[in-house]
Amino acid sequence: MKLFPPFKTLSIIAVASLGLTVATFTARADKETELGGKMKIIGKSIKQLKGQIADPAKQQSSVDLLEAAKKAADEAKKLSPEKAKDVPEADRAKFLTEYQAEMDKLIGQLGKVEDAVKAGKYDDATKLYGDLNSTKREGHKQFQADEK
Repeated sequence: MKLFPPFKTLSIIAVASLGLTVATFTARADKETELGGKMKIIGKSIKQLKGQIADPAKQQSSVDLLEAAKKAADEAKKLSPEKAKDVPEADRAKFLTEYQAEMDKLIGQLGKVEDAVKAGKYDDATKLYGDLNSTKREGHKQFQADEK
């Protein structure tokens, strides 16, 4: 009696689908670039700062996050965005110079926020924090490759 073969077939299809899903996620994880890793550090630091930047009890933690973000930004500045390969060769040097200038701007802003936090000027730090997000949005618009 062959009552269960359809279930066996469905089981094989389900296992195969699961395998393809895992392979897809693994390929995406492998695709992360060194620059992407640095940007993740910056993003996580900035995101964590949001909830604590005005809290004097978390001053040292905020300073540590800002220092980590500045370090990652400085390292990211030395790398090329993925989008650079799509820029015509004649314009690539200008593109990379603009990218580095934008990273310098971000590093400078992170330094200003850090100075405000260290000085206990939490209202100033909060305002300056808002500027970080504007810089991030503009930088991503200009230098981040479109998703394919």
